[in-house]
Amino acid sequence: MSPRELVEELAEDGVELTLLHGELSDALIGVQQTFESRGIRYRALYSVKKCAEILMADGASYESVMEYLNFNTLGAYVGDSTPSFLLDLEMG
Repeated sequence: MSPRELVEELAEDGVELTLLHGELSDALIGVQQTFESRGIRYRALYSVKKCAEILMADGASYESVMEYLNFNTLGAYVGDSTPSFLLDLEMG
């Protein structure tokens, strides 16, 4: 099952996920599931490495891309369903 298919299946079950739009939507790698006192929480999971690769495809430097991601994407809180980001080990 692809990450998109998983998101669609969860949506059919009434799970609301906040997704990235535009070119960064291709960095979706899965769904994070956590167990909390209020029950199970699901969040869309994105690869930081893939986000950076997508943005660098237009010729931007790694440093400028990471600055942009940290300020505009990784540091953004949009409520309980804020997406999660995997800090890929091969980065840097």
